[in-house]
Amino acid sequence: MKLASDRYTGALLDHSGGHIHPLNLAIGEADAIRLNGGRVYELSAVTQIQHTTPAVVRTAKGQVTAKYVIVAGMRIWAIK
Repeated sequence: MKLASDRYTGALLDHSGGHIHPLNLAIGEADAIRLNGGRVYELSAVTQIQHTTPAVVRTAKGQVTAKYVIVAGMRIWAIK
């Protein structure tokens, strides 16, 4: 395959590979959660997760109880 680029000298085609668009993935996941009766809380920095039944998720502005908790975001590993 010839590349129409002066910048790149070669390419690799992997028929078993793929890629995702991170924002579209996040939007799709949030839509699926809502369609199945779940709630999505945005811009809510978690200060503590209590692993009980139900789980208790605490933030600076309050707390939420839930049967299931999905931790997602840019700084999920910063929680101590």
